[in-house]
Amino acid sequence: MSTIALEPFGRCIYCDATRYSNEREKLAREHLIPQAINGRLILPEASCGDCEKKINRFERYCGQKIFGPLRYSLGLDTKRPKERPTHLPVEFLIGEEWIEYQVPVKIAPITLILPHYRIPGAFDDRDPAEDFMCKEYIFRPLIDPRINDFAASIGAKSGRTYRAEVEAGKFALLLAKISHGFAMDKLGRNPGFTPVLKDLIRQEPSPYSLAYFVGAGPEIEYHEKRPIHVVQIDSEELVGGGFLVFIRLRLFANLETPTYIIIVGTSLARTGALVTVTP
Repeated sequence: MSTIALEPFGRCIYCDATRYSNEREKLAREHLIPQAINGRLILPEASCGDCEKKINRFERYCGQKIFGPLRYSLGLDTKRPKERPTHLPVEFLIGEEWIEYQVPVKIAPITLILPHYRIPGAFDDRDPAEDFMCKEYIFRPLIDPRINDFAASIGAKSGRTYRAEVEAGKFALLLAKISHGFAMDKLGRNPGFTPVLKDLIRQEPSPYSLAYFVGAGPEIEYHEKRPIHVVQIDSEELVGGGFLVFIRLRLFANLETPTYIIIVGTSLARTGALVTVTP
């Protein structure tokens, strides 16, 4: 998969370190959207070793557990091709009994599950420490018609899709990480921009909860055709002056997924830019 390198940042976008570690000087590059889900934009010299380790923990969970089955089915990029499964477990109703079969990933029916959060707490003056986020889960089944021939060959009446698992908190960290990266690339070199997500992404003590900055729009938009990921940076004027900067983010928008809203910081000037990442 081809990648696009942006302008090197020159310091860690999460903690401002200027070295990767005591033993290594050059900072690591950062995929703004994870490579595991077709992220092509790379911000060079943007992550130190300590932050890289912290982010890898929740990013790997999301790539393997939330998006894993979808990635296998779509044949998306992987750093570990030898670890990629060739089959997924699917249950079929045969007679009166549910029986599990190993089905090739290309035809295995899967269900992508994503949290649908409340709007960010900062938009409706909730307690900054309130951590209740998820109001429901969105289910997006992907069914390959060839599974019907497989089911008929084993005498099955019906089947159950293979469902990915999802932890709403870890997914919110991924949304925060992606949005923060885009904001730092577009605005982080500007002294008038103050980011708000650094401590939360590194999971350091903070007076704010993730739910104060990370949420979703009240409704899910439906479109017949969309690029795979859509990122829009926008701002809203604050009463006391300046602007609240937030991002509207849709991952796998072509599958009719929620529009997430992530507050990334404050700025002295209004900003707005549309970034589209396509497969």
